[in-house]
Amino acid sequence: MSRNTLFGLVIGFVLGVTSLGWVAYESAPRVMILEDESQLSYEETVATLKQAAAEQGWKIPKVYELDKTMAKAGYQVEPVTVFELCHVEHAAKVLADAENRVVTSMMPCRVSVYVDG
Repeated sequence: MSRNTLFGLVIGFVLGVTSLGWVAYESAPRVMILEDESQLSYEETVATLKQAAAEQGWKIPKVYELDKTMAKAGYQVEPVTVFELCHVEHAAKVLADAENRVVTSMMPCRVSVYVDG
């Protein structure tokens, strides 16, 4: 194999890996974060989420009302409520396997309801 051919293969490989890395980096937010528009009002969506979580065996250990937190600091923002959701059985499976513990920084799961003004 000639020196130019080897050089071309190495450059092609590096460009391919770099391109793949860039595509993965750009795509990750769309894969990790799902956004869905509710047909209900903000208040109805919050209430429905609480009810559905309870019916499916999920606990809501913490609720953050970010608009109210921001108002205390003197800022006015559209309504935003963030729920921490935990399903004990699912959490136990993740925590039982050492290989899965890398995802514990994302536990409990979070769901946000907000007004997209």
